[in-house]
Amino acid sequence: MEYSVTPIDSSANLLVETDSFSGVVFSEHGSPNTDVFTFSILLRPKEKDNITPFTPSLDDIVVAERIMKRCAEGDKISADSLAIGEVNDLSTYRRQYFGGINERGQKLIWINCFSKESGFDHKDWQKEIVEVQDGGDWYFNVVANISTEECYRFFRNSIGG
Repeated sequence: MEYSVTPIDSSANLLVETDSFSGVVFSEHGSPNTDVFTFSILLRPKEKDNITPFTPSLDDIVVAERIMKRCAEGDKISADSLAIGEVNDLSTYRRQYFGGINERGQKLIWINCFSKESGFDHKDWQKEIVEVQDGGDWYFNVVANISTEECYRFFRNSIGG
């Protein structure tokens, strides 16, 4: 796989671009990575754990992408979560990657995805978490466990009304 990695001005984040995806790896040292929902988003439902931030490597991102793709193609995210369903072609989404390590030493990556074509203006997406109310299948996120190669906590935004 060919890729390019570009530093983001005035941050420790890195833009990773390939033929099949583009996304920003958020540094463990910068905001907002130090407080991504206090990292509770990285835990399975009903799981209690302390999470330590880490900056995912390019290899971690490639594994996380493979896990997410496998889950999307199988149309399911492990038994404790929702089915992916109705998510458009993964290549049409930009990504944000936030890393954490749980108490068992497992690497977890929260992948926040939003459509390149959504019409919403996310000019700071390389430095700030993209959050919206509603938005439907233009927005979704999932956790990839790099150590166990499973994904969970799929969440697709609802359609307002």
